[in-house]
Amino acid sequence: NGEELLGSLRECLGQLTERARLALEMRFRDERSRAEIAAKLSLSEDGAKNLLQRAKERLRECLEGKLS
Repeated sequence: NGEELLGSLRECLGQLTERARLALEMRFRDERSRAEIAAKLSLSEDGAKNLLQRAKERLRECLEGKLS
């Protein structure tokens, strides 16, 4: 159900590093560009891209594990 899914999402987000969680929040909640994320986190744009990719993959793996 929806509550279970939201609970799983919150739990998986909580397992990410603060930096990874912040990058995802800026990208998807705040709709920031990779350049803006990079500047805020003192990364290159490629570094921000890699951080986002790794964070999304960890989040996906966590959610798949909880929902299977």
